[in-house]
Amino acid sequence: MLSHIVTGDKTWIHHRVNSLPPRKFHTQKLAGKVMARIFWDCKGVLLVDYFPHKTTMTRPYYGELLKRLHQAVKEKRRGMLT
Repeated sequence: MLSHIVTGDKTWIHHRVNSLPPRKFHTQKLAGKVMARIFWDCKGVLLVDYFPHKTTMTRPYYGELLKRLHQAVKEKRRGMLT
């Protein structure tokens, strides 16, 4: 039964414009960030969706995200949706 469970979570991912690593660890004020929504099951990651900062999650966007997740499950876990 546990092999049929798909779950997800979200987290903010910070990124820098330049590619040089900082000498000391600290948060840069000019760093951009995106929200990553990750969906997975017991066999691994099914879908990663990157959502830009300062963007509102709307009902149509969430509906499209669920459609993309459904398609990812169909492609990566054949027979799971039968």
